Formats: sequence, C-alpha cells, structure tokens
Amino acid sequence: MACVTGCEDSVTSLRQEADRVTDMLCTVLDTLETAEEPVRIDDLPRAIQDWWEEHKQADIARQQEKQRWQQERREAEEARERALAKLTPEERRALGLD
Repeated sequence: MACVTGCEDSVTSLRQEADRVTDMLCTVLDTLETAEEPVRIDDLPRAIQDWWEEHKQADIARQQEKQRWQQERREAEEARERALAKLTPEERRALGLD
C-alpha cells in the first residue's frame, strides 16, 4: 500500500507543478500579447503557438461554464426565495426557518 500512497503523492506533486508552470506561461504569453507593443506570438515555436490557442479556447470555455453555473445558482436562490415568501408564519416556524 505504501507504493500506492507514494504514487498518489507524486501525481499530486506533478499536477501542482504543471499548474504552476501553466499559470506562469499563461501570464507571460498574455503579457506579450497585450503589451503596449505586443510581441507576435507567430514568432514563437509552433508548439507554444498551438498550446496558447488551445489554452485560450479552454479559458473561454471555463469562463462560460462559470457564468452558466453562477446564473443557475442565482436562479435557484431566486426560486428558493419565491417559495419561502409563499409560506405562512406557521409553516416557516414548522420548518424551523424563523
């Protein structure tokens, strides 16, 4: 069992390092693209260009998913508030809401 735990720790450590490096690369490439005098990403190695385009698309998808989730949460909270507003004081007490 020790090997399994050690392997899981190694995977976790590698994932954390990959996330850290990804964050750094994303920051660098974003800074290069949005600088006052932007660097042409086309001048970078093709593997970096491809990764950057895929990463930006993934960021857009993540942001859209986050917005959908936030909208669903807002709608659920609004529905909850509407439902609670329909309860009588007795019903609210019986449910332990007051």
